[in-house]
Amino acid sequence: MNDSNEVEREIEDDHDLLTYNESSARLSEEIANLRSQIEQAGTDGITADGLTVEAAKQRIVDLEEAAQRNSQLAETDKDAAGFLGFTPGQSTTD
Repeated sequence: MNDSNEVEREIEDDHDLLTYNESSARLSEEIANLRSQIEQAGTDGITADGLTVEAAKQRIVDLEEAAQRNSQLAETDKDAAGFLGFTPGQSTTD
């Protein structure tokens, strides 16, 4: 995410693949959604999704851990570009 809390997505289509960038964007959106729901929870302590505030907070922790793992994998996955980095007409063995 950038400083304005906007979720950043790849400009190009993701070719129906769940890329590291797309998964990061989805995790960020869900975390922001849960934080908003916690702020708007009623006096009964239940979010719009039917979670208790405590369950929503734990879900945020879990999602933040998943985002961290995703970020680490994106940095270390030597094959992350896969065929998306393929240039037509170029041999993959060159």
